[in-house]
Amino acid sequence: MEWRDQGLLLSARKQGESGLLLTIFTPGQGLAKGWFRPTKKEVALCQIGALGEFTWRARLSQHLGKFQFEYHGNPCLIYMDDPLRLGALSSLLGLLSIVLPEGHPYLRIWEGVQDFFDHLESPDWIGRLIQVELLVLRELGFGLSLEKCASTGQQEDLIYVSPRTARAVSREAGAPYAEKLLPLPAFLVKNIEKEAPKADELLQGLGLTGYFLKHLILHQGGNELPPARQRFEKLYQECLRKRP
Repeated sequence: MEWRDQGLLLSARKQGESGLLLTIFTPGQGLAKGWFRPTKKEVALCQIGALGEFTWRARLSQHLGKFQFEYHGNPCLIYMDDPLRLGALSSLLGLLSIVLPEGHPYLRIWEGVQDFFDHLESPDWIGRLIQVELLVLRELGFGLSLEKCASTGQQEDLIYVSPRTARAVSREAGAPYAEKLLPLPAFLVKNIEKEAPKADELLQGLGLTGYFLKHLILHQGGNELPPARQRFEKLYQECLRKRP
C-alpha cells in the first residue's frame, strides 16, 4: 500500500539508532505515523513544522509504514527570534498531534492551519489561532454555539458561554449565574460589528478554547492541555504584563 501527500511534521521521535518515528498531518490522510531513516542532511530538516511531500509505504494499511520526505520549508524557523509566534506554532502543532485521530482526513482543519501560517505577520494572528482551535473543536464534534442566547434565543448582548452546554448566554440571562459562566470575547460574536480584538479579549479567547479543549476532548488524559499550549498562554500573559 502506498500514498503520497503534502504534509506538516508534528513530531519526530528517535526510533532505534538511526531512525525517527514521524507524526505528520496531511489534507488527504489526516494524522499519520511512520518510520523514517534520514540522511545526515535530512536530520536537520526533521524539525516540527517542516512542510513537504511525504510518501508512505507499507504492506498493509494497519502496519507502521515507512516515509520518504521531500522538504519544502519550515515556518517555525522564520520565528526563532520571536518567542511568542514560535510558541503559538509549537502550541498548535502539539495540539494537533494529540487530539486528531489517526487516519481521518480533516481538510477544513488543514486549510485553517495553512491560513494561520499565511497570516502570522498580520495584526490579528492570535485571533486567528483561536479561530483554528474553535475549528478543531467543531470538526471533532464539539463546536461551540455562539450565535444566540441559550436561554432566550436573542442574538444581542452575548457576553457569556455556558461551560456545561458550550452555548452563548446574554448579559441579562446570565447575570444571576455570572460567576459560573465563561466570558465570551466580543470578537467571537458573529452578529456584531467587528473591531480589532483587544489584548484582554484575546486572553479570554485562549481561556475559552482551552477550557473546552480540556473538558471535551482531553478529559480522559487528566484535563491537561499540551505543555506547549500551556506555555504559550503563560507567555502571552507575561507579554501583556510587560506592556507599558
